Amino acid sequence: MSRSTRDLYVTPIIGIAAVFNTGAGLWAFAGPRSFYDLIATYPPYNAHFIRDIGAFLLGLGAVLIGALVWRDVAFVVLLGSTSAAGFHWASHLIDRHHGGTGADPWLTGLFALLLLAGLVLRVPARQSSAPAEDAATIEGARR
Repeated sequence: MSRSTRDLYVTPIIGIAAVFNTGAGLWAFAGPRSFYDLIATYPPYNAHFIRDIGAFLLGLGAVLIGALVWRDVAFVVLLGSTSAAGFHWASHLIDRHHGGTGADPWLTGLFALLLLAGLVLRVPARQSSAPAEDAATIEGARR
């Protein structure tokens, strides 16, 4: 199977997965009770944990969307990780009165900021570098 034929199938699969993960993530994050009642019916109900599931599904959705747009693996991984960490931080802010420690919002926020810094630092490198496929082709030609 040629590369273009594989891409003909792989690209829509990534697109479907991106829509599914992003949609489920938004639903779990924004409506944890209805998500629990219809999808995640494993007792006991815990709004914070359902919101966390949404945060990480949104991170997966961001990676999948990023993979459709960019070929820079480091950028796409940082994009998804930053998205998940940012929503996870928001989950801890929303649910700070439901338990955990007072440090949780600070720690999750600092982690999200660390990932955001990596994402921002990667942007100039991504703009000035050849796509991964071209870099591999160039490396193969050097041998």
